[in-house]
Amino acid sequence: MQKNIEVKNTLLEIVIAVLPSLTDAVIKTLEKTIENSRSTLQSSRSDGLSHPPFYTGAAKEVAATSDSDNRTTDKSNRNEATSSSNQS
Repeated sequence: MQKNIEVKNTLLEIVIAVLPSLTDAVIKTLEKTIENSRSTLQSSRSDGLSHPPFYTGAAKEVAATSDSDNRTTDKSNRNEATSSSNQS
């Protein structure tokens, strides 16, 4: 039991010793990510785009989904029209 407590205390001391440097590394990584995002946004605006590139890709994806949904609806409408004219 005493040995378990000693191991836990040792691990706790290691975590406490490493935590500040680990926190600093995470903060620096986040700062670089924010800086890169800002520069990407600024460069896309200077290229004449009103929004960043990742937004346009999402808009195209939504448009493609809407088109495929419309095509499916059109096909089913045509099928219904064909089957009703065949019954007449």
